[in-house]
Amino acid sequence: MDALIAEVRNNGGNTDWKAAQWAIKCPQRCASPRVSLLALPFGKKRARRQAHRNTLINLALQILREAAQRSSQEPVGTLEVRLALHVLRPFVGDQRLLVAFWEAATIEPRHPWTSCHLPYRLIAQFLIEQDASLDDENRP
Repeated sequence: MDALIAEVRNNGGNTDWKAAQWAIKCPQRCASPRVSLLALPFGKKRARRQAHRNTLINLALQILREAAQRSSQEPVGTLEVRLALHVLRPFVGDQRLLVAFWEAATIEPRHPWTSCHLPYRLIAQFLIEQDASLDDENRP
């Protein structure tokens, strides 16, 4: 909207929306003095990017959550878990949280008290503190 107002002011016009239609000149030097203006929200691209970000985070957390549930019975250091941790790298500021999950996922020998539940909860809690929108099933 600021760019539109600046353009209208540069053309010597009024910043009123109806007046802006008469003040804006066609960039292709059209014969018609009036230009049709369509208001587009500049936040649409940002909203789409935020939705993609939230989808990535939630899919990665779903993989980690399912791995954490299995982690007390079997090692879960799989390719899927590595990929999920890699996807979360840009969103988790403290990489030690991701390393702790991976170490818990690959520790040998496995014991019933050896699981990835605590590292998962710490990662999810960190993302919540960073205002990430987590699905209910991914919340700790």
